Amino acid sequence: MIDGGHITTGTIDANVVTVSNLNASNITTGALTIGNIFSANKSNSTVSIGGFSVSSNSITAGTWGSVNSVMMCTGSSTSKDIGGSGSINGWCFTAGANFGVTKEGALYCNSGKIGGCTIENGSLKVPSANITGEITANALSVPNFSASSGGVSIGGFTVDDTTIYNGNPNPSSLSGVGMSRAGGRYAFWSVGPSGTFTVGSNGALSCTGASISGTLNGAIGTFAGSLTAQSLQT
Repeated sequence: MIDGGHITTGTIDANVVTVSNLNASNITTGALTIGNIFSANKSNSTVSIGGFSVSSNSITAGTWGSVNSVMMCTGSSTSKDIGGSGSINGWCFTAGANFGVTKEGALYCNSGKIGGCTIENGSLKVPSANITGEITANALSVPNFSASSGGVSIGGFTVDDTTIYNGNPNPSSLSGVGMSRAGGRYAFWSVGPSGTFTVGSNGALSCTGASISGTLNGAIGTFAGSLTAQSLQT
């Protein structure tokens, strides 16, 4: 029933309903289904419902990408920098300029929590976790890294609190290559099929062979084998 321009009872069944002004502040209904929405001005296909603006592919409150705004979209065509993303488009969810999810599922945010991890000023902080997958990053900074039990594998190397190596760092069964600041280990070493090179923490050099093109100076030395030289000064 339409009474003085107001619908009081019954239903509207139409493919298109065109209105010049829709005020839904006092609509009470169990379900409201709208197939196609057009405003009286056909050039503007956005309708306001409460504090939200509804278009053909998005629902927004405020100017999306700015402070105190939210947006849900099938994928924005406008490019904006959200959460440190750089200027990109395809946004599906945004909250202000600090949080966004793209239609590809990429998450960008300046702060928040993921499980036991926190995001602060664009940095992900992991207090204690076992990461079994892969980390891809332009830069990785671990200021309070501790790997005293077992170490961490990076590429072909193992890194612990004092040593980075590929092989065995213990002098009694030394192998591979590495460097260390730990007492009881070599500072540098390389063990190969043709020989061994080591530098102790005291600076002592030991190697299977050496080719020195310059001058060899020494205060004292002992040669167990033969010495061949073009000239010898005493």
